[in-house]
Amino acid sequence: MNDWNWDRKKVYGMWGWRRRRRLNLGEHLFESPDARGAIVLYHLGEAGLDNQLGHLVVLKEKQNPRVVWRDGHSTYDYIGDDSVHWLVPRGWGLLYQCAISHDGITQSPRRYEFQLMVLDLERERMARWERVLDRRFPIRMDGCRAILDETAQVGREPLICDVDQLSWRPFGHWQR
Repeated sequence: MNDWNWDRKKVYGMWGWRRRRRLNLGEHLFESPDARGAIVLYHLGEAGLDNQLGHLVVLKEKQNPRVVWRDGHSTYDYIGDDSVHWLVPRGWGLLYQCAISHDGITQSPRRYEFQLMVLDLERERMARWERVLDRRFPIRMDGCRAILDETAQVGREPLICDVDQLSWRPFGHWQR
């Protein structure tokens, strides 16, 4: 994983590590453009039709990786290499946080809610776009604007999130 030798067993914890091996869960590392930090989605598994979710850990210092923040409570959307987008040259990572509401009787996923998260690895802070979406949209960057392109639907305008206007908090401030 891009020469990052991070302690997976420590991040997962004892019970998570056992589940990882038993359920064949995985992880995917997204290295920042300057290679000084990384976002890892771990404990990846299916959460319904066409939905894979995982937890998040932020790493710094590639030669001797240290965990800056581990969010083992919230879940994040995983769609392969397009899961994290980088705002260059700032080195901010953009990804979707995903909450699931379950059916009270069968406990099957009833509804997914997505929120755009921005992680500033250098300053160890995060911001969340207040708008809650009922599905993920492809993200493309235009300067400091994240354009959530829902133009696949006829007559729809893209959603635009001005990243500079978001309210920043230290890592771990929002826990769902």
